[in-house]
Amino acid sequence: MDHRVVEALEKALSRLFEDRGLLEGCPSTRFDEVVCVENLADWSGNHLFDDHPEDFGLDELEGHRIRAYFQTNGDRANSHDHIQGRRDSLREVYQHFPQYLEGERKEYLESLRLYPRERLEFAEPREGLEDFRVAYDLDRRGLDQKRVRDLYQKAIEKEPHNIDYWAKYLCFLIIVADHNLFAEEWQLCRHGSGNFRNRKDVVGVYGRLHYKIVATLLHRARLFEAREILSEIDRNHDGFQPYWDRLLALEHVNRGESSVFPISIPYSEWWKGPHLVRWRWFPARISHKDEAEEVIYLETGIPPEKGGKAKAIYGTMKITYEKWDRWCREIKAEDVEVGRFLELYELTEEDNIIKLHPKGVPDDIMYPFRLELDSHRYLKRWQEEEFGK
Repeated sequence: MDHRVVEALEKALSRLFEDRGLLEGCPSTRFDEVVCVENLADWSGNHLFDDHPEDFGLDELEGHRIRAYFQTNGDRANSHDHIQGRRDSLREVYQHFPQYLEGERKEYLESLRLYPRERLEFAEPREGLEDFRVAYDLDRRGLDQKRVRDLYQKAIEKEPHNIDYWAKYLCFLIIVADHNLFAEEWQLCRHGSGNFRNRKDVVGVYGRLHYKIVATLLHRARLFEAREILSEIDRNHDGFQPYWDRLLALEHVNRGESSVFPISIPYSEWWKGPHLVRWRWFPARISHKDEAEEVIYLETGIPPEKGGKAKAIYGTMKITYEKWDRWCREIKAEDVEVGRFLELYELTEEDNIIKLHPKGVPDDIMYPFRLELDSHRYLKRWQEEEFGK
């Protein structure tokens, strides 16, 4: 699911959660106000979100994105693709928004030809939903860790098959550094009450469980656990490679090696550059600036020889503001930020070109994925309580 669709649905669903009156007069298959994927597809098809975007905190384009998402997945060319598209929507929306969804009709789930265990997971009523909602709300605000843990556990006790509950709970344990409990609960999820390893739809579980956990582990530099979890997944599985590449990049840094590439460039592609133009090149990162001396210091890398066994060579380099302004046309030396990644292309001894990688998030190799919730939320809450805002 495109991140822009995720952001638009988050706005719409949070508004629906606060005010069901927004649905007044809008037709749906179920003729009620249950928030479920079946109804979301109907409501978007009836132009609820693109005719009245302001009611849901959306702009017009965001409303159209929601409608296009459900329409594209629901209207594929042949019958098989049509069913697969609706299955994809069901899994993706529950993956991102389990806190808002209230369960699907039995008949709807049967029409999608889901595995019985998966039908159980998405079916109404969702007995643990209220506990999960409260836990998630406290969790996203970084409040009351004990209550968050207890409520997540309570929700899972009521719905032990619910992969999305497990994912949020296990990621919470990683964030609050409860590593022993995480190890215990991960085993319970795999072999005990969650028992996803025996599910016929186990491949579909990877995106909703494994990759979320791996992203959070990498964010906390728990590389050993991340590698263990990734080792359980077939490397040919869709979505595997970005997580593997970012694990390798973090392990590279963990060995004490320098990092001169942004995280947007996969580890396996690092030395296959240049990435921005085709000349002799050096990847680099601005390590610091001396404004008084008007000098920029770079951490640099020299690519290994193609076909050889030699490793990349890392070093440092300094560039005066005057040279930077001659070599780089994108931004003045006085304005460029420390931490930016770049490539330097050698034309002559005195004449080079500097091109900057796009500034984006995440571009820090130590934070390789954008997490749903701020990983520092509990630390920030503690700082506010101890020292004030």
